[in-house]
Amino acid sequence: MSCSATHDSRVNLLMKRLKLINSRWLCDVSMNSALTNLIFRWTNVCLLSVIAVSVILVATLNPAYSQESGSKKKVDVSDKVPAESGKATAGISFSEQTLGESDSVYVQTWFPNETGNVLTEVNLEIFGPEFLEWHDKDCRDPQVIANPFLLGVPAPYTVVEHRFCINLKSGQEIKTGDFNILFIYHYQWKEGETSKKSVLSIEKPLKIVLLGNDNIVGIPFGLAGLVIPGLFFWFAVGLWKAPWGMGLALGEKLFYSIIVSAVFVAIGAGLSHIPCLAHKSWILNMDVLKGISLGRLVYLALTGMVMGTIAGGIDKGLRLWRRKQLQKRTIKSSDPALVLLEKLLLIHSDKRKPQTIVRLKEGNVQFSGSLGAQTDDTTVLVGRFKVRLASFPEKSRHAVQNYVNKNRLIDILELARSKNVPITMYDGVQNMTTGISTGEPSMTWKNDQVAAEPRIEPGKGQSEPLVLD
Repeated sequence: MSCSATHDSRVNLLMKRLKLINSRWLCDVSMNSALTNLIFRWTNVCLLSVIAVSVILVATLNPAYSQESGSKKKVDVSDKVPAESGKATAGISFSEQTLGESDSVYVQTWFPNETGNVLTEVNLEIFGPEFLEWHDKDCRDPQVIANPFLLGVPAPYTVVEHRFCINLKSGQEIKTGDFNILFIYHYQWKEGETSKKSVLSIEKPLKIVLLGNDNIVGIPFGLAGLVIPGLFFWFAVGLWKAPWGMGLALGEKLFYSIIVSAVFVAIGAGLSHIPCLAHKSWILNMDVLKGISLGRLVYLALTGMVMGTIAGGIDKGLRLWRRKQLQKRTIKSSDPALVLLEKLLLIHSDKRKPQTIVRLKEGNVQFSGSLGAQTDDTTVLVGRFKVRLASFPEKSRHAVQNYVNKNRLIDILELARSKNVPITMYDGVQNMTTGISTGEPSMTWKNDQVAAEPRIEPGKGQSEPLVLD
């Protein structure tokens, strides 16, 4: 019994120990499992974060990459087509950006083939204002090009170049301002057995001006050519003190300068059609519509100065002549009798057999003569004079007789002086109160002594003031 009980007790003790060990192990296992779950959870969070960040980065970078790769692929494909390649682009250059009425502009164009493709045809079409003329290479060539113009075909990795010339059509209405000239290149090439076509367009600005394209400080020389000659013309006229050229305001001078310059241009254009004068440098320099250089502007200024000097000199001469003529007609109390006769004949050349009466205030005395006049302070009266026909040279007698018939007494007087023929008194001033001649060839009085202005009565005299004896 004891052995069996001992065995049972040992077994029970062993079982208790096993339960205790099992419970401790389960406790340890449960603690380890909680730690493992925590680590696993953090690991999952980290992995999910990394995956999310990667997805965002890929989503962000993928379009750019796709666009870059697509663009690269497009460039690679387009390399096979010369017109769509960045290297194979045409070029255009204008010699000048403005075109005047009588000017010309040269246009240089080039079309490169920087690929290995074989071009089969290159045509150029030009679109611009209708009043423009396009010439091949030079404007002196009368042949005008037509659209489309066949350019040369460049071999692979070469360039074809061509030059054109532009001018304005004659006889057409020209519009001034800024215009766009459109150049369209049509080209073809072969890719294997397939023919392909494409176009390339370029626009270039061109300014149409009226008076050429030369300028100084922004002012066209052509405009200066229509002002400078006239200004120097009026300057030279002013040096002669011509009354019609003095006292003009600046605006008036500019206006009249343009008129004078336009007259110069018109004269030059007219003379340029005369064969013997067309090649003269003066005629060529007068045409300001063809543009003006600084040297030509100086030449025009000198021309205006010379023409103004000539015009002013002629005016000065005419004024001197008129002054002399006026002096001839101006009566002075100190003039001799023959001088008074000459002046009175100039004033009253149309009077035939005149009689002039002067009545004085004192005593109501009257005097008579052939011709008379009253100035600002003096009244004059002349008698009658004579000249002998036989005293003239024989060659002049017929002319003298002719003058008498036409009553050109002043011409007889001047001819007598030039031939030194004496002129003597024929009949002196008469005193009508006494009826006796005073014996004086002329008489003068102060105006305050005269009752009234003397009156001339044609046809009442006994003879002409100058008698041919």
